[in-house]
Amino acid sequence: MRHARFNLIGPVAMLLCFTIPALTRGQTVTIANSPHNLNNIPGVTLPQSQICLPCHTPHNAAYNGGDFLWNHNVDMSKSYTLYTQVHSTRFGSTSSANPILDSTSRLCLSCHDGAIAVDAYGGGSGTTNMGTIADSNGVVGGGAIAASSGGGTDNDLSNDHPVGVGYPGLTATTTAGVTTLTFSASQGGGYNDPTVSTFSAGGVGGAAVSLQALPDGRYGVGCGTCHTPHTYTYKFVRMSNAGSALCLKCHNK
Repeated sequence: MRHARFNLIGPVAMLLCFTIPALTRGQTVTIANSPHNLNNIPGVTLPQSQICLPCHTPHNAAYNGGDFLWNHNVDMSKSYTLYTQVHSTRFGSTSSANPILDSTSRLCLSCHDGAIAVDAYGGGSGTTNMGTIADSNGVVGGGAIAASSGGGTDNDLSNDHPVGVGYPGLTATTTAGVTTLTFSASQGGGYNDPTVSTFSAGGVGGAAVSLQALPDGRYGVGCGTCHTPHTYTYKFVRMSNAGSALCLKCHNK
């Protein structure tokens, strides 16, 4: 049994898929040269070409008392169909993993489900949705997670990697704002110990995998577990997945 302590801080996450210059090995690509720079999207005009403005603002943040100084429109109550086909012995449920989306994943989906325009920020409605943007292969909607090719929106995430699920074998206890994670190998069979330094909780600790705080008190998988929004070195993935290295951080195969 392993223990680790983390503060409750969370990252924002996810990806769009557009063309940027080819990378050399080890080259770090920041947000300015990534698809999250919305100045590169046809139809989007940002005042003074501000890169950060569609997501963040220094004053009068609109979301949840100012978390992340968030500036983009978001629907925190929207329902999604989530992946639930899991082994009951791993998640303690005979029918599902009882998925509950973390708040960071909802921020990602405020662009990536195609329902809210990517340039809908500061209270404005915006004009350009993910379902109408062509990716680097020319596929309309190809940059969206849930939006189908050809435009429109789709709330079905059941064919994507599970999000909103607790990490198997992991329990979390929070006292005075500090969370203690405890892993039981006997209950988390098939998964690696997430309390080691190659993991993090809420962005504190190792950067390879970041477990997210779920609304019901569990720590588990959200968009920010594998993705980081501000660095495009591995196309918004936290590390190289060569040889399935990222997958094998969690999955003990």
